[in-house]
Amino acid sequence: MKKFFTLFMASLIAIASLAQTKTRVPDEVLNKAVEMSNRNTNNVQMPFKVAPSTKSVALAPQEIEVGHTYYDLQSNSSLANRFYRYDDGSIVATWTGGMEAAAFNDRGSFSTYWTKLQDQTWGWSINPDDVGRIEGYRAGWPSYAPYENGEIMVSHSSGIGLHKRDQVGTGDWSLVTQSISSTSNSWPRACVNNGTIHVLEGHQTSGTPMENHVYYSRSKDGGQTWAPQGETPELIGSDYYSTIAFSADDYVWAEPNNGVIAFAMFSNFADLVIMKSEDDGDTWEKIIAWEHPIPFYNYNTMVYTDTLYAPNGSGNIVIDDNGNCHIAFNVNRYLVTETGGSSSYFPALGHSFYWNETLDPFTDLNNQYDALHAELHPEYLQDGRCILAYGFDFDGDGSWFGETTDGLTYYRCTGPITHITMTQVSADRLVIAISLTDDSAPLSAGGSTYYAKRIFLCSYVFNEIYEEWRFDTNWVTDPDMVSYDLFSETP
Repeated sequence: MKKFFTLFMASLIAIASLAQTKTRVPDEVLNKAVEMSNRNTNNVQMPFKVAPSTKSVALAPQEIEVGHTYYDLQSNSSLANRFYRYDDGSIVATWTGGMEAAAFNDRGSFSTYWTKLQDQTWGWSINPDDVGRIEGYRAGWPSYAPYENGEIMVSHSSGIGLHKRDQVGTGDWSLVTQSISSTSNSWPRACVNNGTIHVLEGHQTSGTPMENHVYYSRSKDGGQTWAPQGETPELIGSDYYSTIAFSADDYVWAEPNNGVIAFAMFSNFADLVIMKSEDDGDTWEKIIAWEHPIPFYNYNTMVYTDTLYAPNGSGNIVIDDNGNCHIAFNVNRYLVTETGGSSSYFPALGHSFYWNETLDPFTDLNNQYDALHAELHPEYLQDGRCILAYGFDFDGDGSWFGETTDGLTYYRCTGPITHITMTQVSADRLVIAISLTDDSAPLSAGGSTYYAKRIFLCSYVFNEIYEEWRFDTNWVTDPDMVSYDLFSETP
């Protein structure tokens, strides 16, 4: 049985439409901690052949099939830029794929193109059955960006490789380099600003104690030369954070806007950091949205037996037309009971938050929001900051996941809400997509229970009267319009 990689564009629901539904999570579930695995991405945590559920699960009225894969570990935490819509209405979609389970020797980056075909209808340039791997070697975790009249993609294998082609959606991809800075780096993120390629790379040691590092590289000649090359920006280096601070996929670029570039970093073990540059990476401004209460926190050498709210690694960032950065991010609760490179988290506990750099930073996620853990609707905190979501009682039994956390601890789940993303759809509106665990959709495989994910949308809008961004409590998506707007014959 093939496991399809699909886009669900019509099953999105607005949080405002569910704002009145509340439930409580049983204390025995809420307070159950499980050990958090490290970010070794050689492990596929979700079964690649999942038996159909015995429950009836509502499917999207329209699904757009892109391609096929058995391999499904698309990210460890934050989502890479893998989906891009051009002004003419064409769309590029990319993913990590592989069909040769379970070693996945054919793992690599896959890409397809939504465009106007020869018969003047719109569709994918490649049949989903025929989409092939871009690299000539085992790779994965692609990050995509437009480049001049064409496009680039970076992915990891033995180092971070860069491929590009001269025309979007057509022609052969050419390998520029198989290692931008080091053969030991992984999990890339890329963006392009005025012809300059900017790349973030992650590195994780496999020994004891484990260490994590993030490196930055920049090329102004299409990837032929790099300066800097594989360097950690000073403001996020060892003078500010421990060597375990930022792990695999804890970082993400914003789409550049009016010459401004920025990336955000989300971690359990460090400040929530935005790095912003207005001179194409020559100099950087560091913005802290939330300050970690324990400087230089390191689970290899320190314990924290009390519980602590912190970002769970999943977040996204947007730069608006005025150059201000907006972030949406997820948090969870964790503790470390002994040293040695591991920590525990609470799979039934988590929130999503919104923030922008015109607001005051979050001061204490632990004490300020613990009492709100079961609220299922947006709640303003102060100065426009907002809790976007916790979880929904989809099966209607009055209790979220009953009395067990079984099935909540797979596929990099570090809480009930993961893999958040955000985009600016107009000068005065942001749309945020959040992935929720669906308690009405259990899946059985190998004697274990897993749960499907459900995606919903919410929106922030600029209020001209108050001259600030505010959560739009009246905004509800129209599923037909979502599908039409994205995959239409006209831009």
